[in-house]
Amino acid sequence: MSLHEVILACFALCMIVGAIISLKPLLARLTPHKGRSVSPDKSLVLEAHLSLDRTRRLSLVRCGQKEVLVLSGGATDVLLEWSSARAFAALLEDAP
Repeated sequence: MSLHEVILACFALCMIVGAIISLKPLLARLTPHKGRSVSPDKSLVLEAHLSLDRTRRLSLVRCGQKEVLVLSGGATDVLLEWSSARAFAALLEDAP
């Protein structure tokens, strides 16, 4: 093998590896996730989540017609359930 052939082979290998790495996010979106089954009626849905700091996370989960606010990751987890804005404000005042 000449030096020119070795350089050409290394260049081709780098191009193939680069193509695989750049296409990985696209392939991840196109393939279905194993182990994650979505029910047709979507009775349990994660509406939104917010990272408060490196350990705590605030999540809004809808289960049927009810919405639940979950604060997790600290020393204790807090779960608040509400059906209207007024009831939610009352729950926030009563929360520890």
